[in-house]
Amino acid sequence: MKKLLLGAIVALGLTTFITTSNAANEGAGWTPIQFSVWPGVTNWPDSYNVDGVKFGVPFSWNDSGTNQVVNGFELALASQSRNVNGLQIAILIYNNYRGSGVQLAYLNWGDNYGGVQIGAANWFSKSAGVQIGVLNAADANCNAYQFAAVNVNTINGKGAQFGAINSSSNFDGFQLGVLNIDDDLNVPGRAASKALQIGLINYMSDGFIPFMILFNFSL
Repeated sequence: MKKLLLGAIVALGLTTFITTSNAANEGAGWTPIQFSVWPGVTNWPDSYNVDGVKFGVPFSWNDSGTNQVVNGFELALASQSRNVNGLQIAILIYNNYRGSGVQLAYLNWGDNYGGVQIGAANWFSKSAGVQIGVLNAADANCNAYQFAAVNVNTINGKGAQFGAINSSSNFDGFQLGVLNIDDDLNVPGRAASKALQIGLINYMSDGFIPFMILFNFSL
């Protein structure tokens, strides 16, 4: 108990020292630990990048008007941190600026994200990486490897989909599932899909034959 108390005092002292020494240059310094409570409530220490651990008690967010960076680990019930590089664990994660690493939550949302999402539902936008869940969705121009019951890659995506139902548009890659769909939306200037489908039912508008059993392809 004494060791834990001593460790907490040392960590608190170190944090206070760092934030005080950077007070004249607020927003440019860093802290090894930060606590966030709720939008509108200033984080402590405030407006600093985190090289270490950020805790959301219960909500983790960025101070208004900042693009604070978290390098390391973030733990919260819900997170709206804009730029996290490392491991995030929460029930809901909404990273709407950029980031990289691993998101582990019931619902993950990443913009300009590079890394791995593991959750019941995962969403990528302008991102690249791996999604593992029950429902995966990737917005336009994503390079994604998706593993779920249902995978959706909306338009101009690349990568691979492994699931019961795989759906994509103007997709370059591989689909393995029961039902595979790749629909050419006739986007101006967009070449035909280059894809391979293996499954019970396969539809590919650019395919050799649009509907095929067991497999389909386009070159």
